[in-house]
Amino acid sequence: MIADPETDVSRPVEDGRNIDPRLGTLAGEGSHQQVERIQASRPTPSNELATGTTYYGLPLLKETPWKWAIPAYLYVGGLAGASAALAASSLLRRDSLGTIGRTGRILAFGGSVVSAAFLIQDLGRPSRFIYMLRVFRPSSPMNVGTWILSAFGGFAFGAIALPGRLGDAACLGAGIFGLPLTSYTAVLLANTAVPLWQGTRNALPLLFVSSAASSAASALELFDLPADEARVVRRFSIAAKLADILCAIAVQREANVVERVGRPLRKNPLWKAAKVCVLASLVVSVVPRKSRWLRIAGGVLGTLGAAATRFGVFEAGRHSSRDPQASFEQQRAGMSLASSVTTSLTPA
Repeated sequence: MIADPETDVSRPVEDGRNIDPRLGTLAGEGSHQQVERIQASRPTPSNELATGTTYYGLPLLKETPWKWAIPAYLYVGGLAGASAALAASSLLRRDSLGTIGRTGRILAFGGSVVSAAFLIQDLGRPSRFIYMLRVFRPSSPMNVGTWILSAFGGFAFGAIALPGRLGDAACLGAGIFGLPLTSYTAVLLANTAVPLWQGTRNALPLLFVSSAASSAASALELFDLPADEARVVRRFSIAAKLADILCAIAVQREANVVERVGRPLRKNPLWKAAKVCVLASLVVSVVPRKSRWLRIAGGVLGTLGAAATRFGVFEAGRHSSRDPQASFEQQRAGMSLASSVTTSLTPA
């Protein structure tokens, strides 16, 4: 609030940040972010606090400013990383230019470009992405992830642009960087204070890796493959989708350790739809001989399931941050990240 010189009445600044322009100006990377206005609410009576239903009518945590581009990046980045790993594995079969190798390289490079576009769309302008490369900070999952994506994109481009063994070497590099690309985003989410993401910090990276593998297998199922490569993709698809289902169960169980923390995930429709789609896709993949349309249906179901998994985890996390009591109950149960670190550092 600042004083209006004409009326001598305090009024809010139009940018929503309540910064007095006579004292300072907004500048820097975060100065152009939009600020949502929160309607003030009356103080909550103490008896309402005792029931654990509210925290003065306001959430304890600020909801993440990330928009739809971030969960879309979580899916596309996972697909690109797993596709690169598959393309690199084709080098072991001395069939780097087979359908799996060629398609994997295309998906990896296309996914790296789209991933960067999603990140830039969320950041607001390309320079902010470049600014994150000014330093290398191993303690920051976001900074490390930016370097992983940048290196991955360079190798993925080389895999399709360079001839012969140079292209194969770049494909191998893309596969190496593709593996952490599938999982670092889960570490990034778990490193926040959001109760759901923090409470599933052990199982969530495994889910993202298995879901990425499932998405890559589902994408390959949409293509017509030679018989020998189709058998490879079918076996990989069954293993990936089965692991995806088991990891989803592990994430749900870890979240349910504190009942209130797991509630947003249990009630999220995208999370439920993801499990149904992946299970249905697994059933289709198990069928030994199936028509082309049934195979495509399995690939579409697997793709929808992988995408819904990312969006479901993201949306459930946003709902979790709005519940102040979830953070309190998680801390009281000793299941927060801070509690775990404190316990591990305490001498026996």
